[in-house]
Amino acid sequence: DDGCDLTTDSFDAATCTVTNEPNCDSGTTFNAGTCNCDTDIIMGCTDTCADNYDPTANEDDGSCTPYDATCNDDCIAGPFGGTWDADSCSCINETTPVNGCTDATAENYNPDANCEDNTCVFDTTVEGCTDPCAPNFNSEANVDDDTCEAYDTTCNSDCTMGDITVWDAATCSCEIETMVILGCTDTAAINYDSTANCNSGCEFESCVPPTPGVIEDCGFGLSQERLDAIATLVVSETGGSFPHGGMNLTADQTIRDIFSSDGNVVEEVNPGLLITKHTYAVDESGNRGDLLVTFAMFKHAQGYWADSNDWEYIMIPADPTVDYTINPNGILSNAAVSGNVHDTNPGCVGCHNGAGGGDQLFSND
Repeated sequence: DDGCDLTTDSFDAATCTVTNEPNCDSGTTFNAGTCNCDTDIIMGCTDTCADNYDPTANEDDGSCTPYDATCNDDCIAGPFGGTWDADSCSCINETTPVNGCTDATAENYNPDANCEDNTCVFDTTVEGCTDPCAPNFNSEANVDDDTCEAYDTTCNSDCTMGDITVWDAATCSCEIETMVILGCTDTAAINYDSTANCNSGCEFESCVPPTPGVIEDCGFGLSQERLDAIATLVVSETGGSFPHGGMNLTADQTIRDIFSSDGNVVEEVNPGLLITKHTYAVDESGNRGDLLVTFAMFKHAQGYWADSNDWEYIMIPADPTVDYTINPNGILSNAAVSGNVHDTNPGCVGCHNGAGGGDQLFSND
């Protein structure tokens, strides 16, 4: 007896020997030193989750193929937040995603959502002044609330003060529209500058008063045809007040038509403006009869004649043989109606100096 319960002992009298036969299970080997059945070592992959797991191996030899034991953290991709379970070779305790807006400040907030899907909608309205030129402009505002403070958009329209400018809302400043070239713009002047677009003063040759009844104006091109061709009727007056009616004319009452080269209303008085008054007799039916006389006012450039505010007064009789310059009432003098009227009061200038505004025009007072 070897004293080991895992062996079967027998004596052979013929050979006078003792035999100890181990009783170990298959897959084990008897160890006489320890009297144990030691398991046979089978090398291989012992990780049940590996693709090359060997169920017969009892000692891992490091040959297991790698695999992903990471659990999903992206709720958009599916169930998330679980842990790896080596027994089931899978993630357990995962959360089922509920997609939606998880921001409580959003208009479409979903309190049941546990997975932000970037669908939140916010009120982006920012009220304020959206005019970039205003002093209180709000660059973050996207809805104008009519609180913009006023600002000056006045630009230069006076060529004598510099280039003509206009307001540009894109730059919030006055931008040059016309480059000003100063010079004389009157073609009749001796210092006329064809390149100038802003009159800065003209010089004229001395003007010799024409012969009474002869239509001349020292080179400005007035003619009976031009006077009669001014086509815009401004107003028609009827009356006998002096000096344009009843002045040694054929009737006490006259009809007077006033014309202007600038249109129906004279709003700006600039050099070159021509105003005429045609005085007609009144026929037996009370209608316009024969033309008796034409009075004209021609605006010259500054420096022509200071006393008349640079106006030239002209009288053109319809009948040159009739001397309409003789006025027994003393309102018109010979010089006042003889072409270039460099006269003083009483006369055309003296009368028209009484017009309001200092422009010698009664029609726009």
